[in-house]
Amino acid sequence: MLTLRSVKIKIVFGALVLFSGACSDSPRGKLWGVLVSGLPSQITTKEYRGNVTYYVLKQTHEPILRKDDGQNYTSRLLNKWSRSIDYTRYVLCPNMSLSFTEKDQFSAEFFAKHINTVTKRFDPAFSVTAVDRCFEVKFAQPRKSYADFLSLYENAPTLKQSNDIEIGLGAFYVKEIKSDAITLARKEPIRNGYNKIVLYEYQGAKDPRLQNRDIKDFNLIPDFDIPKWALDEYIGFVNMELRSMLLIINHPDLSMREAIYNCADVRELRKSYFPQKNNFFDIQNILPVGVFGAKAGVPRQECSVKYQRELSKTSLVFANWMHGNNVELNNFAKKFSLRTGADLKVVDFVPRELVKLFNKSPRPYNLLIILFDSVRPDPNAFFDSFAKNNGFHDFYMPAIKQMYEDLNREDDEAKRRDISMKITEEISRNSLAVPLYQSVRTLYYPSEIRNFTVGKGFLEYPEVAEFRW
Repeated sequence: MLTLRSVKIKIVFGALVLFSGACSDSPRGKLWGVLVSGLPSQITTKEYRGNVTYYVLKQTHEPILRKDDGQNYTSRLLNKWSRSIDYTRYVLCPNMSLSFTEKDQFSAEFFAKHINTVTKRFDPAFSVTAVDRCFEVKFAQPRKSYADFLSLYENAPTLKQSNDIEIGLGAFYVKEIKSDAITLARKEPIRNGYNKIVLYEYQGAKDPRLQNRDIKDFNLIPDFDIPKWALDEYIGFVNMELRSMLLIINHPDLSMREAIYNCADVRELRKSYFPQKNNFFDIQNILPVGVFGAKAGVPRQECSVKYQRELSKTSLVFANWMHGNNVELNNFAKKFSLRTGADLKVVDFVPRELVKLFNKSPRPYNLLIILFDSVRPDPNAFFDSFAKNNGFHDFYMPAIKQMYEDLNREDDEAKRRDISMKITEEISRNSLAVPLYQSVRTLYYPSEIRNFTVGKGFLEYPEVAEFRW
């Protein structure tokens, strides 16, 4: 399923072998297979927004700070760290025994350059000073959210291996990227864990890999496609996910966007796009329940004569990346056309080919259904694509961009919530996307995992290096 972690995804061929022994074929049972829609062609921290890219980064990179329980900070990269009471000074002491590869050490020089680069994105008014084996980061004013910023995987230390591959300080590295699969290998193989991860491009309900027992993670494909053997053998639990399915409206004319927003009936559309799905949780704006500013219920729509007149004789392209919905979606397009007079054409795309076009303008669609998600209850991930030039529209909104920048600079929680509400309202007011539903599904993981823990944030993006049997 095409998903956004706040989707940007791009094909690359072989990476150099980085660790001896890590590239040998793993015996059966030590392979963690994953089915996904829309494989990226690059694995870099800059492409973190794509859900598949983020899934890989979770295996290959290590953030400076962790916040696994949602409250307390820990670190595998720092020997120690501290901050001043007023949040203006942070002291970070990197562990110099770590390495990216056997030849590339995690040095003080590397850390100094990295912390300067990422902190500049956070707040330009700062300084970094080396103190013994540590680095002191000072801000001109209190910056309470800096620790949260350092816990993001997009800010993790990263080393360029090629134009398309970066390696981090995580347990795995990218061994190979092909158009139909991405292979990761563990840097130091172990006996009671997974030493190889392969992400396969999902081919739909007839994909033979659905019967492959080496597929351990089916949670990134539609839940109605999960094979019966996995439902029977794997551990499942219901999860209200921080994910919202949206209909992106890519048209430069506001009046046209308003017409589409009001005439694309939510209940009809989502049932036509996902004919086998029944568990829809209604949301009124782009935010899923669990994120501040979210509202339950369907958005208000009224396909008046005014909007029908606006759409009359207009040609629109609906990009379809979903498998097995052609009849239903084309019927929806016919009904929409009859009701409004618009010529709504459904064009099928292979997911991995569609994602290559997300950054190219003009984009080949006016309508696109996409899944926005986050691994934390923070609205930033949902605003990102509306605030930047490389989102899903051929235009961008300066007002939203400015508010988004203000949000990222603000530490006061009350002010952040106020800005978040204004951004949410601006997105709705400009009819940039129609909220379709929030994702509620049962997630499944192999019963062979002994240290399986629910509720630590890996539910949608598992940290495979930690699993043991």
